[in-house]
Amino acid sequence: MAPAGLWGLEFGHTGIYYSTSSIIEAPGFTNSRLIPVSGYKVFTGTVLQYVSAATQSQRDSAANYAFNSMRNRPYNYNFAINRIINGPVNCSQLVWVAYVVTTKFDIDSNRGSSVFPFDIRSSSYTITYKAI
Repeated sequence: MAPAGLWGLEFGHTGIYYSTSSIIEAPGFTNSRLIPVSGYKVFTGTVLQYVSAATQSQRDSAANYAFNSMRNRPYNYNFAINRIINGPVNCSQLVWVAYVVTTKFDIDSNRGSSVFPFDIRSSSYTITYKAI
């Protein structure tokens, strides 16, 4: 999860590693996409995490699902109700959907009507392995 905000509100940003050299994200104002890690701007406060309850095979399945089924989806501007599997996606929704569909792990810590990057960062399923 990386720091990100708009209009003075901090809400974070998240993506999912597809490989050691690429990340799938929904950056806002554009479709979800695959980007090279080398071109990703990392801000102070970024944390790198993994889903501890998932096996490496399950984490790979989530990344493959994001790549094959969610890449190029339009951006979802509805942050209030984004716990939806199909349709447009925003950044935290993309990661959440990939894990719910492939592993059945609900990595949204508060399981409210929406999932935000902070919900994923705070999930009992996620472990921070590096803080930048």
